[in-house]
Amino acid sequence: MADCRRRDRLNAAVTGGTQITVPVPSRHDRVRRLLAAPPPGTRVLGFPGPPTDRAQWRARLRGADTVLHFFDDGQLPTDLLLAAAPRIVAIAGPAGGCVDAAALRGAGITVLDTPGAAVRAVAEHTVSLILQAARSPLGHQPWDGRPPPPGVELEDAVLGLVGFGLVARTVARLCQGLGMRVHTCSAHLSAAEAAALGVERVPLGELLAGSDVVSVHLRAAPSTAERLDRGLLGLLRPDTVLVNTARADVIDMAALRELVRAGRLRRVALDVFDIEPLPADDILRTSPGVVVTPHTAWLTGRSIDRMVSRALLNCLPRKDD
Repeated sequence: MADCRRRDRLNAAVTGGTQITVPVPSRHDRVRRLLAAPPPGTRVLGFPGPPTDRAQWRARLRGADTVLHFFDDGQLPTDLLLAAAPRIVAIAGPAGGCVDAAALRGAGITVLDTPGAAVRAVAEHTVSLILQAARSPLGHQPWDGRPPPPGVELEDAVLGLVGFGLVARTVARLCQGLGMRVHTCSAHLSAAEAAALGVERVPLGELLAGSDVVSVHLRAAPSTAERLDRGLLGLLRPDTVLVNTARADVIDMAALRELVRAGRLRRVALDVFDIEPLPADDILRTSPGVVVTPHTAWLTGRSIDRMVSRALLNCLPRKDD
């Protein structure tokens, strides 16, 4: 219903012709289809293939008033955007990793992205990884007739959430539906709000040592770099399920690999990595106790629809323009 209302606003907001330049044709069929049928009164200027050199980038950006880019289609050249000086750069998805938004804004260019569009997708993927790691300790290894290690039931298990933003809150609600008890170490959650949400606040060390499942939901920032370092990872029990669908650099990945190799962590599920794509011989791909997905937690049809529709809305004229 919310998406329908958003589409209605999108159609109603068009007061004149708006040309939107899409310099990189998306590799996602669904994105291309959505941009091929823009709202009434808008025109999308697309191209048959990605830019092959800087001269082609310059040609595509020259004279552009509004630039739209799908976040999973690579980086935009910040210096060439600064030179072209469009009025708006709209990112369908998160701007981080696509462009230097601070530099563009400092030059007077409006940069808009679509926060929260993939919250439900990432949360559901997180829960699926929890279930896989809890019940499939042999991962992708073939069954050879020997009984596998027993799985972990989640009813009454403790879920420790490192970070408590929108994704983590959605994961908490879904896992409470499975009968799990939820702990978090978030410093931004008040005691009253925690009580209302049925969540218990505990220190980070206690959370890591006492949780049956630990799911990481931290933003990448200087303050969170390798937040789960070697010492903190060492607090996890061998059968604790460790899941990360947030950012790889919030975990000491070298220490994680050592713990997996040594059998000190036997149930790990990851969607983000310090090396992407993950090499075929990496211990995180070859260990039978690690479940991996190729950075696709965000990827659902609905999440793409939300990203693109909100990005198109960001491209439209506003009353105060």
